[in-house]
Amino acid sequence: MRLYPLLPWPLIIATVSLSLFMVWLTWRNGFDWSKKRRLAMTSLRLASLGILFLMIIAPGITIRDRALRRSHIIFLLDGSESMAVSDVRKDTRFAAGLGTLQKLLGDNRDFEKHVYIFNDRMTPAEDRDSFGQYTPRGSTNLKHAFETATWDLDKSAIAAAVIITDGLDQSEFRGTEGIPIFAVKTGTALSSAPDLRVADFKTPETVFAGEEISLSIPIEMTGFASTQQIKLESTVDGKTESEKTFMLVSGQSIEAPFKTILKSPGIHKLSFSLNQLDGEISVLNNHRNIFIEVKEKLITTLLYFPILNNSFRPLIRMMRDSGKKFSAVYKVREGIFQVAGNIRSDNFENGLPKSAEALKNIDLIVLGAGNASLFNAAEQKVLEQYLADGGNLTILGGSDSFGAADGNTVFNAMLPVRTAGARFADMAFTVAPPENSPKSFEEFTLYSGALRGLNLVDGIKSGSNILLFAQADKPYPLVVSMPYGRGMITAILSNSFHLWGRPEQRSAAFQHFWEQLLGHAGSLRDERLKFTVNATPMAAGEILKIKASAADAEFIDAAILPFGGAETHQTIRLSKDNNFYGEIPDLPEGQWILRLTAKLRNDENILRHAVINIGATVHENPDIKVSDEHFLRFTAHERIFLPHENKRLMDAVMSAVNQSNGEREWYPTLESPFFLLLLAIFLFAEWYLRRRFNMF
Repeated sequence: MRLYPLLPWPLIIATVSLSLFMVWLTWRNGFDWSKKRRLAMTSLRLASLGILFLMIIAPGITIRDRALRRSHIIFLLDGSESMAVSDVRKDTRFAAGLGTLQKLLGDNRDFEKHVYIFNDRMTPAEDRDSFGQYTPRGSTNLKHAFETATWDLDKSAIAAAVIITDGLDQSEFRGTEGIPIFAVKTGTALSSAPDLRVADFKTPETVFAGEEISLSIPIEMTGFASTQQIKLESTVDGKTESEKTFMLVSGQSIEAPFKTILKSPGIHKLSFSLNQLDGEISVLNNHRNIFIEVKEKLITTLLYFPILNNSFRPLIRMMRDSGKKFSAVYKVREGIFQVAGNIRSDNFENGLPKSAEALKNIDLIVLGAGNASLFNAAEQKVLEQYLADGGNLTILGGSDSFGAADGNTVFNAMLPVRTAGARFADMAFTVAPPENSPKSFEEFTLYSGALRGLNLVDGIKSGSNILLFAQADKPYPLVVSMPYGRGMITAILSNSFHLWGRPEQRSAAFQHFWEQLLGHAGSLRDERLKFTVNATPMAAGEILKIKASAADAEFIDAAILPFGGAETHQTIRLSKDNNFYGEIPDLPEGQWILRLTAKLRNDENILRHAVINIGATVHENPDIKVSDEHFLRFTAHERIFLPHENKRLMDAVMSAVNQSNGEREWYPTLESPFFLLLLAIFLFAEWYLRRRFNMF
């Protein structure tokens, strides 16, 4: 408490002292009053003086005020299909969550409660008696639910949010600033529940047309007493690709291999389904759908051999047999070049062109030999500019490549390896991918047999990435790539890949190796068109917002097609400022394909595709295991509660509510009429006594 006197302290002290003296004098001498009247009069005067003194010194008290405007709590109950799983003491997750919600709503603490049930839609739960009649259905879109609730109430009015869910959210909601979120975790990790499931596994997001996809489908079973017969059906775009039957014991997991080739560009749907077993808690995780974007394989390659070597014929034969777009240029003698391949251009009749501009339509240049002494200064400058502009350069190994550095040349500066003491060694080795290599590179271990001939270098440069190792007495770099400018340079430190594997394997192994290198180059090519959408899945009525960027693009068209259909539903041309942007409103519920077409200034087109899910057609998350990882996306670990922890949860919620309370100074003698009214009563009583008993 602090004092805020209305008059200077010396004046207050002097006045109070004089008043007390006068009261004492009156009591002492009292005129001709009786003792009782003298006591009454002195008491009234002292009371009046005390109240007046309090009003003059104006005490102030710090108090905490409940911010009623910011004491609203929203309760979100997950009503999606996964909440119908019965893995909590024979009750469904929804029933467990509903019981917790009803206990929380029965708490009579002072705050406003707002209750919603959500799946892919948001429903205010005004009639709480009807909760028990609700049937869990649809998928989970927590992001849309939270945005709707904060829109209804105004974000600044919400003190906290309580979400009762199993955490399986298609929208991958990441929380929001300014609103503490408390989660009630329903469900279990299914460690002992009777369940057959397709477990989570990694899949490629994009592949090239004609590229083989190889997957391992993990299948797990728990909670069954006996061995069960399992059937796995795999489909591609709704057509059965394979069916497999096998026996599985509870607690056991297996991986079923799956391979397919997707030939047409666009989005393809791969589905994996298991049969339903008697007594399963759910069939949601018996199915798994994945979507893969297939890109056009339009990699245009230039094979340039400053000298002929043993890599020329195998590479030309592989490119022709596999239908690749390429030009092959090799030096016959000084000033004379021969051009082959299925793309003819006058730009290469005299070897490498004089300007990098002539190479803008080439996605990949393969140098049959890489040594600074094989290229003059002008050619080295052209290759460097090509890389800096976003090109891909691959250099083949051999006795004529990666020799000792001859001065600080532009060519040696571009290399991803250090070649000061490099030499070509006639040594045997096997191919080994590193631990973090892409799955397509890991498959190289399928080809047995050793290779001979390896360029030994001093090491790799900073920023380089080893794609493959040569395993001999120790691991040596075999395929190394490094970003350079906007492009990528790759060094292949051997010239014997056409002899890889057993004789019957060599052709397939050599083609597989180059398919992955071309895909590595093509991934950078497709980076020329990048795009994002605002959200997927989306709620019905949301506007699809598209942002895209593409170097050298004249325009970008966005088309919406029904999934599995060829007829375009809607097409717009994205507007251009710094980047490209467009909006598509009022898309009906369903599954759609977004197709972006970028028209480049060199008349080349780049296509990209994405799946757009809208509304209730989105399937629930097939992975129904519950773990804290799902909740940690949108809240902190200490704010995750179990259904029986109602009291601890409400204490935490009230703590969050109280944090929104404000502090202020309260001046009771100035803000309340009580003291002034009391003073008036005492003064009136003293006046009445004087009048009644003639005490003047």
